[in-house]
Amino acid sequence: MTTSKRNKQSAQEKYNFFLSQHLEKHLFDSGINLNQKLVERFDISIENARQILKRAVSQKAIKSSAPYTFGKKQYIYIYNDSDFAYPFSFQLL
Repeated sequence: MTTSKRNKQSAQEKYNFFLSQHLEKHLFDSGINLNQKLVERFDISIENARQILKRAVSQKAIKSSAPYTFGKKQYIYIYNDSDFAYPFSFQLL
C-alpha cells in the first residue's frame, strides 16, 4: 500500500470517527448539517464533504436514509449502533 493510499485511508477514518461521534450524541442529522460540520471542522470544500459522507456510508461507519429523502431531497444520516429499523420502515397512519 502506498503512502498516499495510507494517508487517504487514515484521513477517511478520521472523518468517520468524527461523524460517528457526532451522530452518537445526536442520533441523526441531515446531510446539509453534516456537510457544514465537516467543512468547519476540517477546512475542506463542500464537494469533498459530500464525498466523505458517501464513503462513510459505504464503509458502514454511519447509516443513511437512502433511498428516502427529506426536505429538499436531503438524506438523513444515523448513528450506526442506533435502534432504528434499517432499512427504515414507514407506516402511513
